[in-house]
Amino acid sequence: ATTTAATTTAATTTAATTTAATTPSTARTTPAPTPTTATATTTRTATATTTARATATTTTTTAAVPAHAGGRWILTGFGQSCGVGCAGQGMVCEPTAMHRYNVEIDSQQEMRAMVKDLGAECTGYNDGFGANGDVPVVMIGSKMCFTSSPTRSVDSIKCSVTTPTDRKRLCFCSPSGNGPTTVAPTLAPVVPVLQPTPAPTSAPAPVPVGDGRWALAGFGQSCDEGCAQQGLSCKKENFHMRNAEVDSMGEMTAIVGGLGATCSQYNDQWGSAGDVPAVLVSKGMCFLSSGTRSTESLSCSAQVSSDKKRLCWCAGSSIATTLAPKTTVAPTPAPVPVATPTPQVAGGRWSLAAFGQSCEQGCTGQGLRCKQEDFHVRNAEVDSMDEMAAIVKGLGATCSQYNNNWGSAGDVPAVLVSQGLCFVSGGPRSIDSLSCATGISSDKKRLCWCSGSAGALAPTTSAPVPAPALAPTTSAPVPAPAPPLIGSGSGSSSGWRLAGRGQSCEKGCAGQGLVCSAAASSGRNGEIDSRSEMTAVVGALGGACKWFIDDWGEAGDVPVTMPDNNGLCFLTRASRPLASLSCAATTGADKQRLCFCTDAAGAAAAASSLAQVATAVSTSQDRRRRRSLTATSSLLPDAA
Repeated sequence: ATTTAATTTAATTTAATTTAATTPSTARTTPAPTPTTATATTTRTATATTTARATATTTTTTAAVPAHAGGRWILTGFGQSCGVGCAGQGMVCEPTAMHRYNVEIDSQQEMRAMVKDLGAECTGYNDGFGANGDVPVVMIGSKMCFTSSPTRSVDSIKCSVTTPTDRKRLCFCSPSGNGPTTVAPTLAPVVPVLQPTPAPTSAPAPVPVGDGRWALAGFGQSCDEGCAQQGLSCKKENFHMRNAEVDSMGEMTAIVGGLGATCSQYNDQWGSAGDVPAVLVSKGMCFLSSGTRSTESLSCSAQVSSDKKRLCWCAGSSIATTLAPKTTVAPTPAPVPVATPTPQVAGGRWSLAAFGQSCEQGCTGQGLRCKQEDFHVRNAEVDSMDEMAAIVKGLGATCSQYNNNWGSAGDVPAVLVSQGLCFVSGGPRSIDSLSCATGISSDKKRLCWCSGSAGALAPTTSAPVPAPALAPTTSAPVPAPAPPLIGSGSGSSSGWRLAGRGQSCEKGCAGQGLVCSAAASSGRNGEIDSRSEMTAVVGALGGACKWFIDDWGEAGDVPVTMPDNNGLCFLTRASRPLASLSCAATTGADKQRLCFCTDAAGAAAAASSLAQVATAVSTSQDRRRRRSLTATSSLLPDAA
């Protein structure tokens, strides 16, 4: 046979010789206990110190890889180490065993096949981290696979290393106490070997039935139905114990991504509804579970509409209802919603620098400056996916995907704007790892804490502004708009009022002896179309706005508040069309609509005045002009 030098060495030092039956990518069978001979097109050989890849045109002689002896490859749970993942299978992780079988997954083709066998998928690859302790690893949502190096040392394989929560490690698990202890010095591995494993289910890596697993039910199904199809069952008590694994955007994104769906937008308004968590698959809309919900709020029997899938914890029949939560997944506390940048305090604010700029340049452009010490103090506000998403959104950008691998890089936190990719700052990073002077590539923006000079920024009690304030100018001040009308008491003058929970504005105004008019509401829309304005009006009516959602600004029931959800307010859109305002629209039972109520005469006057100025209003969508127009035209004169 014609062979490489390494192959010849391997062949001459091995008593029994074999020829590969096929290439690793086309067969995954257990080698026969006795040598066999066939024609091979690709052969992989190794010595004690090197791994050689050779292509032979004739029969090649190699040494057979010993069978797995009861071990097998697995995908761990999200964020888990191989030690924990193997333990969950009743097995152990041993670096020597994983190193021995590393040749089965150290190419893109082989890793793709192995990962596919385990129910996941590789569509992209990264070979640049082949000797990292957590590699091989799979980013389930993006289907990015990090391949292991064929020349890595046994010391580079770390069973105890965890990985970010959007990934699963690919691990070789050995039977407890039976892992290989030595490696033949001239071993030449051939066909990868897999022990028989159950056919993959909807979960990418089946978890033992005695433990349970997350599953997406079929369209329109209840969790009872979805779990039953997995041969499991839904139990509210166990579901509640696992709720902490899906009560944040980052966690639910990872779980749903591992089950073959996607979270590209989120809704946390229904966190205690019986059919939540759930996914509106066609839009990538994920309905998040509340972190503080009760066991009773979860329903195994509740169904969803035919365009949604419920996310269910499916337990095995042997699980007791007092099952303790997993100790391998640290429950993440429900995030405190932060839909706007940190309120402006004396000393600074969050800002996105311009494309390619350093924080020094970005802050200077705001009339402020970047101080490493202040930046470090504020780092805790952007060291999680949820927090960074909220801050970035308030500054006019979006986080739709995340990278946690560069948390201590000098130019992080940062945003790759075109892709909505946010690079999250590390939680325990040192002050020296933060750099004000470091620039960034021209397609990214750095997220910076900009400090003011002593006394440069006075404290303010107003609600945070979603975009960085402009540097002071010398232009003439804009006259303040007329103050909003706040109604009080039944049958009193026109003004803003909060309807009852679940009520339409028609019903809410009628309860005050007044009427709702879309024309009147349109004329006053400029009084509540900013966060600070809505905060002031709702506060005057006894409510509170602490965070905001502005994605539904033209919905018929907006503006609206959720009093029980930590002061969540849905903001109306400036310059919204008259047709988008609805007096008759009802809202959820946990919400209160913010309505402008007037008397019949006021409603008629508003309609008449609005018609008169329609042409002028249509020429400009500027909110300030509309406010000024509203005040000077007296669209809605105050009732005497």
